[in-house]
Order: sequence, then structure tokens, then C-alpha cells
Amino acid sequence: MKELKHPVCYIDSSLLLENIFSENGALVDLEVYGKVYSSRLLQTECIRVTIRNLLSKKIVESSFATSKTKLMEALSGIVLINIDDD
Repeated sequence: MKELKHPVCYIDSSLLLENIFSENGALVDLEVYGKVYSSRLLQTECIRVTIRNLLSKKIVESSFATSKTKLMEALSGIVLINIDDD
């Protein structure tokens, strides 16, 4: 297990997707955070972009499967929260 350097972080879809699709490895090592939080929209946005990449042929089906697996693994470690104006 990696040493925790920060107790908490908030992640958005662009950073998570960069971690998923980067060929050079993750930009941010999420394992160094005690808790990772994001909006519930993170899951919807990341799945939508992953499917869009497949449909626009930016990725092939085998890459889609790998990306979807990586995405679901990453999402399982993120606490999704509701954000509203009330």
C-alpha cells in the first residue's frame, strides 16, 4: 500500500479520463489520497465520453473494453456526492 500524502481530493471527469486513456500512465496517482470525491455526474460523463470515443473510432472495441474496466475500477474507489444549489 502506498503512503498517503493527502487525506482527501476532489476529481473531475477530465482528470479521470486522462488517467484512463493516457498511454504514458496516470497523470495523478489517486492511491496517495485517503478519500477521493466527485460529483455523481462524473460517472455519467466518463461513460458517455468512453462510448463516444468508441463510436467515433478513436478507440477500437478491445481498447473500449479495457478502458471501461479501468473506468469502473477507478469509479469504485471514488465517493460520488450530490451537488445542488439548495
